[in-house]
Amino acid sequence: MENPITNFLEVEEEVKSFVKANARIFDKFKTLLEEYNKRVMEAREYVKKNRKSEGPFKFYPQANVVWDVKMLESMLDKETFKSITTITVDKEALEVAIKQGRVNPEKIQIAKLETKEPRCKGPNKVEIPGFLD
Repeated sequence: MENPITNFLEVEEEVKSFVKANARIFDKFKTLLEEYNKRVMEAREYVKKNRKSEGPFKFYPQANVVWDVKMLESMLDKETFKSITTITVDKEALEVAIKQGRVNPEKIQIAKLETKEPRCKGPNKVEIPGFLD
């Protein structure tokens, strides 16, 4: 009959030798994990300090919305992009963001995007709900 204590001691020795052999890896992992946690806490503190309670960007105070053709082109697939004729955004939220200095009005283009070959009849509106809520 096997002795459970002997079995335990054998496994314990295996674990100890494995940990000793891989101590550098464990130390590096522990260091990286500590650094990661530290940076997460710093980011949280930064957001808390810089958060503004009013307006559409209360969680992202540094956000700068740029509604331009190149940005839209990078966000959408080519077929959808080619068919866009109108962009719709929440006007009130946008005005509040501009007044608070969170959005640069010179970089915003809310306009009809002319396309050479519209894929459908009538305006194809792209709405981004909740983005400026």
